[in-house]
Amino acid sequence: WSWGYWACALLVLRAVIASLWAGEPAERQKRSWPERMDRDDYIKFLIAIPIVLYAASWLDQWLGANILFRIALIGFIYPLIDLSIRRAHDIGWSGQWAWLLALPLFVAALANWTLFLVAVFFAIALIASLAIMKGNANANAYGEAAHVLEKKDVVGPMVDFFRRKGA
Repeated sequence: WSWGYWACALLVLRAVIASLWAGEPAERQKRSWPERMDRDDYIKFLIAIPIVLYAASWLDQWLGANILFRIALIGFIYPLIDLSIRRAHDIGWSGQWAWLLALPLFVAALANWTLFLVAVFFAIALIASLAIMKGNANANAYGEAAHVLEKKDVVGPMVDFFRRKGA
């Protein structure tokens, strides 16, 4: 366990030192977050999930711990739901479809194996359809298309994070 704690502390320490050194930004920027997500970015996120989970599992085995995989797994729940909502908006669907992704979590509490497998099937079918279907090229009820937003300098969370000035 001590190796696992040290590994996590080293990862967090960089962020703490950077925020203390950089301080508050001199000017606050109003950030606008896109309501839609491009299909390619969604697929890249889906590909990153098993890679990160495998790395966390391998690191757990190497350190003799069993916490990193669980942290990574739980850490992917919110981004998966959030990005699936944005992807559904790009297709023109309501974000309410993302509730199907949480269905296996609720059904697991019932301890019914058959219902759990059905819920997992619906969640996988939703993720696959979001990854396969093309988004609307024009504006829809949820905003402008992703390529239009890039020209207007409205960016997603990762690009905005690395572009910002200050903390």
